[in-house]
Amino acid sequence: RTPEEGADELEEALASRGVGTSERLVAAAPGSRWATKRWDPARFGAAVSRLSDELGWRAVVTGSPAETESGRRAAESAGRGAVDLTGELSLNGLIALAARAELLLSNDSAAAHVAAGVGTPVVAVFGPTVPAQGFAPYSERSRIVESRLECRPCGRHGADRCPRGALECMDNVGVDDVVSAALDLVGSEVR
Repeated sequence: RTPEEGADELEEALASRGVGTSERLVAAAPGSRWATKRWDPARFGAAVSRLSDELGWRAVVTGSPAETESGRRAAESAGRGAVDLTGELSLNGLIALAARAELLLSNDSAAAHVAAGVGTPVVAVFGPTVPAQGFAPYSERSRIVESRLECRPCGRHGADRCPRGALECMDNVGVDDVVSAALDLVGSEVR
């Protein structure tokens, strides 16, 4: 359930940026504790922008205070009225955003699990880890986008650097892959 104080916090933050209570949202959470689990924030922005255009939903970017740079880059890439709430929401506010959003795009991170927990469709980009390790969102309304490479998984969690010196597992995931997974997931619900 969404804590009431989180819902109030979210609505206040959105209203201060001109987002109405009836606007539908597509959210992106481009951060992660582990550097190797971070898909390029500009790609998140491009994906959320395309989905916003395709579905008519407002793009919102979120993340922790430590993720403000990736949030800023994603929001800039999303352009056209994207709202950057990175570093501004508490955990309760994140829960409220996940519950209000029609869809969340995320790395293999906490935001994906929050969205799955409140029943929001989620598309998660997986790189150094694989769903078989047990960390995928527990929801039928989720999709994992990943690049199949022999070196995966390279550890139980992510790392600060790729053991091979290249981050192909994340770099090989394209914007088209994420947008396609998202439309596959929510397309029938909105058309």
